[in-house]
Amino acid sequence: MKLIRSAILCAALIFAAAIPAANAASYGPAGCGLGSMIFGPSGEMRKIFNNGVLSEILAATTNGTFGSQTFGLTTGTSNCGSKGLFSYDREQEAFAEVAYDEISREMAKGEGEYLTAFATLMGCSADVQDRFATATKAHYGQIFAEGAQPVQVVHSVRGVLRSDAALAKSCSRI
Repeated sequence: MKLIRSAILCAALIFAAAIPAANAASYGPAGCGLGSMIFGPSGEMRKIFNNGVLSEILAATTNGTFGSQTFGLTTGTSNCGSKGLFSYDREQEAFAEVAYDEISREMAKGEGEYLTAFATLMGCSADVQDRFATATKAHYGQIFAEGAQPVQVVHSVRGVLRSDAALAKSCSRI
């Protein structure tokens, strides 16, 4: 099963790596990514390097060095548009897939960094993350039912959040 998961993740990364060249035209030769944020038209460094060609070279070098263009296109960040390869649903499912064991362990305890990150991906504001931890701990057996796959865990957590009025109101991505 882990081999299949790894193969799927590798395929997604290869697909995502092929996207930058196809979508780079909307931000000039360097494309979107961290480089466009720093050296692009609205970037602070553009004021210092007032030469368009030099700015584009520095932006492209920054994108290539940090791999931020692929990340930006995949997640819809870094001036790469609001829609990435991953929607909120897909981000939550991908996180649950990668950190399944950690989320399970921390949800059973009712605390932990992975659980906090999972709450953030669910769009829960910081002021309700303790409530998130308490609610998911209380429904741990339901969420991590025997044989539950990561996608099922995400759907179960959403159900728990929707059943709690405060969480349903505060968690914007459920």
